[in-house]
Amino acid sequence: MIVNDVNFEKKISKRYCGDSISEIENLLGKRDRGLTFSMPLQPELQQLLREAVNFDTEFSLFVQENSLSRIVDAVRNTVLNWTIKLKEDGILGEGLTFSSSEKAAAAQAQYNVNTFFGDVVGSQIQQATKHSVQTITEKTLDFKALENIVHTLREQLDSFGLDQESKTEVASDLSTIESQLGSPRPKTTIIRESLKSIRSVLEAAGGNVVAQVLIKLGSLLN
Repeated sequence: MIVNDVNFEKKISKRYCGDSISEIENLLGKRDRGLTFSMPLQPELQQLLREAVNFDTEFSLFVQENSLSRIVDAVRNTVLNWTIKLKEDGILGEGLTFSSSEKAAAAQAQYNVNTFFGDVVGSQIQQATKHSVQTITEKTLDFKALENIVHTLREQLDSFGLDQESKTEVASDLSTIESQLGSPRPKTTIIRESLKSIRSVLEAAGGNVVAQVLIKLGSLLN
């Protein structure tokens, strides 16, 4: 299947993973069985693709083993860095508890830990399955709030401290959202994936201004 829209191709080439680390590690532990990892695309995206090819079938994103491994590594490194920072500040903890002085020290310090979003209600990753069905219920988007946050992002994009590549990626996602908002039938799945992509880029930036925008993004996606 040939996709002429670059932005749309990006949307169907990746999925955000809400599985717990223990679930992913369990899947990776079974790799000697030669199983194939796949994640069914969202229902609305499935329908769009069926209409495009005029054929009733199921579309899934096939996931490479190293993609799952990178998730585990990212979480492990985040926890490790956090632990090292706590140790440097003399916050060690004994028996899974912290002393009053350690709690006071922690309260005076700032520890930045990446937040991995996503409800975990059973794994979205499947292994070598056929004709499986998953149902995902999405909340209705507040289009007025969406227009406001897109406008804010456009105005403040240069103040987020992003490199040129990241800035271009956010601008591309904003264009996708604006295109959907101008459509008589906006595709909420495409909008949500664009918002998640923007959030992922901004989470790496940090800063108070970005934090305020992330809160607004979270209210739209949750």
